[in-house]
Amino acid sequence: MPLKIDQYDPNAVEDTPKSSLVTRKDFKRTAVVVVILALLFFPIYKKMMDDRDKHLCKRNLGDISQAMLVYAASNSDRYPPIYNQKADGTAELSDGKAYSWISNLSLYAKEPLSVFKCPACSDDETTQNEGVSGKSLEGSYGMFGALSARPLSDVANLQTAVVVSETSNLGAQKSYDPHPLAGMDGFVIGFDKTNFLPSESRGLLGDSVKVTRLAFRETDAGIVGEKGSDGKFHERLGRHQGGNHFIFADGHIETRGARMMELQRFAKTITGNWTLP
Repeated sequence: MPLKIDQYDPNAVEDTPKSSLVTRKDFKRTAVVVVILALLFFPIYKKMMDDRDKHLCKRNLGDISQAMLVYAASNSDRYPPIYNQKADGTAELSDGKAYSWISNLSLYAKEPLSVFKCPACSDDETTQNEGVSGKSLEGSYGMFGALSARPLSDVANLQTAVVVSETSNLGAQKSYDPHPLAGMDGFVIGFDKTNFLPSESRGLLGDSVKVTRLAFRETDAGIVGEKGSDGKFHERLGRHQGGNHFIFADGHIETRGARMMELQRFAKTITGNWTLP
C-alpha cells in the first residue's frame, strides 16, 4: 500500500507559540515603561551634567587665575589691558576677533583653546578673541574694566575685590547690558551709567548702582531677583546652581548670586567687591 504524503500548502499559517510573538499591546506597555524611566532619570542626568559643567568652569577659572599671576609677574606686576580699543572706546576687531585680556593670558594658560569658555554658556554669550597665529579663542568670562593695565598693588583689599567673572556678550540671555559696546563687549565688566574704560575718570560714574554684563539671566531690566511666596528673596539664575563663579584678587574663587551686580557705597565712594583702584 503506497504511503500517503500530505500535500504542502505554502499559504498555510505555521503554528507559532503565542508567547513568542510581541503583540501591539506588549509594545505599548514597553514604550510606556521606557518613557516613565526616562522621565524619572532625566532630572538625575541633568543634575549630573550641571554639576560637571560647574566643576569644569571653576577649574577653568583656577587656570585663568594662575595665568593672570604669571602674566603680572612678566609685565611689571600689572593686570592685562582689557582690549585694544578704537577712538570711540569700542573693541578693535580683526576678522571678527578682538585682542583682549584673554588674548594676553592665552600665552600663559595651560589649555588656551578651551579654558576661557564655560561649558554651560550658550553660543550667543561668547566672544571671539585673537589667539596665537590668529586662532580664535571663544570666551565667556569678563574682566573688571577698572583694573585694565593697573598695578596689582592698586587693589586695596585682595580678599573682596573681583577681577574676573562669568559674563554674557551684548545682553545675551537677557543679561544686564544697558550700554552695549558695538561689535563685542562680553570680555569687560562695566558700570550701568557709563561704560567704564581706562580713559574715563571716576566722575563719569555718576550715580551708578550696578555693574554690567554678568551672566545672570533675565536681569536685562536691572532686577536681580524678587521675594517669593515663601518670604525669601530669590536671585535671578546664573549659569550654575547657586549662581556664577568669581575670581578675587587674591586668587580664590567663589560662587555668588545675582546680587553681586549691585554696587556697595560708603557715602559716595564705591566699596566692597567693585572698589575702584
